Amino acid sequence: MKADTLLRVRQMQTIEGCDSIIRLNVNITHAHPIITPLIGDFCYGASEILSVDDIYTDYLWSTGETTPSITVTSPGEYTVTVIKNNCSGTDHYLISPCVFSIYLPNAITPSLPDGNNDYFYLDERTKNLIDGERFNIRIFNRWGELVFYSNDKSFKWDGSYNGKIFYNNVYVYKITCYDKNGERHTLKGTITVL
Repeated sequence: MKADTLLRVRQMQTIEGCDSIIRLNVNITHAHPIITPLIGDFCYGASEILSVDDIYTDYLWSTGETTPSITVTSPGEYTVTVIKNNCSGTDHYLISPCVFSIYLPNAITPSLPDGNNDYFYLDERTKNLIDGERFNIRIFNRWGELVFYSNDKSFKWDGSYNGKIFYNNVYVYKITCYDKNGERHTLKGTITVL
């Protein structure tokens, strides 16, 4: 909400014919809402809280909600219209679709007793980009045998096959998944177990 003060000076003549000066202070009120994201990275958390920067008497979001802030879980343009003192204003906020990119390590080290890099898995940001209902990973050894399979995007593979870890071996993985927009992705690569 922004208020500008305008000083108006008018010269008038009174009923008795005398000149007088009247000074008027006029407050002009504007409603200029600004939508602010509170979380910061929609693609990491798969949701965002959008909030209006000031206090108004009425709020109407494009989602139909009438609160000062809303939680959104999909990309798109969100609009809020606010009212205060018979003034209204509107702001728009665009959440762009997340770019689908997956980072996977090319080696794990379950042989080291340091507790670091012991598993092949997806990080939290990547998991948030994937539709968990349509996911699978297959890992094959150099002879083409399936050594690991999971349809859970929270999988963790420690490099073992039939209960034994074969160190210094290279495996091939194939991931088939869908992103939150329903697009199918196939990812292939290698993972070395050290």
